[in-house]
Amino acid sequence: MTSKNGNFRLIQKNMTVKQVLEQSSGLAKVFYDNSMICHGCVGEVYHTLEEVSCYYDIDLEDLLMLTLLCQDYEPAIAC
Repeated sequence: MTSKNGNFRLIQKNMTVKQVLEQSSGLAKVFYDNSMICHGCVGEVYHTLEEVSCYYDIDLEDLLMLTLLCQDYEPAIAC
């Protein structure tokens, strides 16, 4: 699958939250929309998607699908 800008970005369950968030700034929306306070947490550098899905009781497959769908989301910048 390709994103709008033509780059293929595979998100895997063993990636850390930090690795996922580095793929696209829009992916922070997935975490915020699911009440996951991972962005900015010191644990983002070592907790994997699989671990946080367990911790927050979110289906891992759903979380992976959301990250795939939101890769091209461009958050509005507040002025």
